[in-house]
Amino acid sequence: MNSFKKKFFMVACMALFLCISMGASCKQKRDSVTYCGEDEKDGPWSNCDPARYNVEGPAERLLNKGVSQIIMVDLTVGGVRFSKTLDVVRMTKRAMADWEKAQSESANPVTAVSNRIGVIYVVHGGFTTYNPLYLWDCSVQMFSYDPNHPVNMLYLFNKSMWKNMLTSEDAAKQLRQYSFEYVRLGGTDPFSEITDKQFQDMKKELDQLGSAQGLEFEADWACWMAGDDVSHYAYPRYLYNPPQETQCATDVPSPATPLVWVNDITNLMERSYPTEPACWTKTLGAPKADEHIPLVGGANSVAADATLALLQAEAVEAGMSENVSDNTTGVILLNHAINDNNEAFDPKINDTLTLNKNIKAKLLERHPSMSPDAIIGAYMGTKEENSENALVERTRPMRGEDLGYAWLYESSKELPADPWGYRYWDALEYLKTRGVKHIVIGFPQIITDSVLNLVEVHNQIAKEIGYKTWLGESTAGLKSLYPGTGNPFADYWGVWVDTECGGEECCFEMGGCSDGRSYPPPRQTALNKKRGAMDPSLAFDVSAYGQLGYKQELGPPAPDGPVQDQYTGTWAMYRPPNDDPRVGQMLAQQVLSAVLDTKK
Repeated sequence: MNSFKKKFFMVACMALFLCISMGASCKQKRDSVTYCGEDEKDGPWSNCDPARYNVEGPAERLLNKGVSQIIMVDLTVGGVRFSKTLDVVRMTKRAMADWEKAQSESANPVTAVSNRIGVIYVVHGGFTTYNPLYLWDCSVQMFSYDPNHPVNMLYLFNKSMWKNMLTSEDAAKQLRQYSFEYVRLGGTDPFSEITDKQFQDMKKELDQLGSAQGLEFEADWACWMAGDDVSHYAYPRYLYNPPQETQCATDVPSPATPLVWVNDITNLMERSYPTEPACWTKTLGAPKADEHIPLVGGANSVAADATLALLQAEAVEAGMSENVSDNTTGVILLNHAINDNNEAFDPKINDTLTLNKNIKAKLLERHPSMSPDAIIGAYMGTKEENSENALVERTRPMRGEDLGYAWLYESSKELPADPWGYRYWDALEYLKTRGVKHIVIGFPQIITDSVLNLVEVHNQIAKEIGYKTWLGESTAGLKSLYPGTGNPFADYWGVWVDTECGGEECCFEMGGCSDGRSYPPPRQTALNKKRGAMDPSLAFDVSAYGQLGYKQELGPPAPDGPVQDQYTGTWAMYRPPNDDPRVGQMLAQQVLSAVLDTKK
């Protein structure tokens, strides 16, 4: 059985097994998504509206204002293309086509105005305050884009299954992780407030640009997932009035109203999308047939924008130390990757290379004494084959992670060449070995503060090179980002893992616990089963000076200074552009250029 057939067979069997075991009908009327909890009519979640998805989305609101076309501009992952934004594009097309069908049957249809342009600013989204309801809604929206995923097939439109949405291992992980992270931020993720400022700056600039060109702009914004405001999910009524037959990811109508995605103005991702098997998504494994559209001629003007590179270079500069010279400063441009198997159509890593190289050029222009060899790129870990059981699973050498599939577009799972394709712990070791005294961690795919760059990445870095080496230890401005705690750090990273090891509490202290419990914690998953994210053996002590350069057999770590070959310098995260007015101005300029191009 080839790999695709095996993957398809596994997914189909899983779906069938769940149908039978849960007593669900595998062919049944799809239910509107109205869940507010399992125990009572209004549910246990406060302020939960069961009809919350029965609202217009961004495209419908714009079309009701009489726009003649819609332009989408995207900072979902900092301006580079990504499959998540393609999800939003496709869902928006469905919303537009259904709106147009309803208009064709209306006695008073909306009349489009030729010079009235709709603009949708697309961001990743999430939720401002932690609430299980918001996580539930985010889960619903995440799985709405992939009709092959068992959650979509069995849970999404089946009310008897809704209570199980947050019982999976991944959901349990997210519940523990987010509940910790939001506490570090004082309960509020700043992402939405900053995004709104970017949006308002874009609108202001569009008004000025439009006036000079005789154009009228109407703007809205959309999220890939919108937990606390579902009206900014691309097509809310797709979930409230679901299609009664499963729609393929590629079953996307072409609305009569033009829709242009600025970041992918040549529609490279749609043109390059795999053609076999029919209805392919990454859930089914590697595709059998792919269009192989060349990247040449399909560039991303946002990722290549000089203003974006300058903003990100300045963000790195904000993390530099005034006590360390440029020639002993290193920079790691860390990023998330793509979903495995999406390299067939997703040029995210190639766009990231474009942006990274432009940032590096700006930094060297502004800091000529910096070493070019000390500005590098990195990604996170992936599942890999465990030599002890021949299973592809989360492993400790890969830091228990599964977000590092940084495959180049149309490649055979190839990472970027050095200096851009490091794993972040190898990148840190490389800079440490070079003798740098201060390391700045940039994350160009995040242009707006969120729990990701403010908490998660800090802990990923600190477990490697320490929390006492963080520049925030001596910088009040950085401490102020964490009201009530003063820092983003956990006792150990992997705050979501189970904490029991063979009937006693696991030890998460580097060097081992004083009562003899071992570190790292022993594997709790049977060796003949795949190790999941909750296994305590995948957690890492966030120690004073980190695990790089430390060997446990040579003695215990010290709390007041590095030992052995631990890092002796300092480090800090970049400070994203956030509400810098130039973000909105850049977006508006990109929109105007796209509009003028369509008129040629």
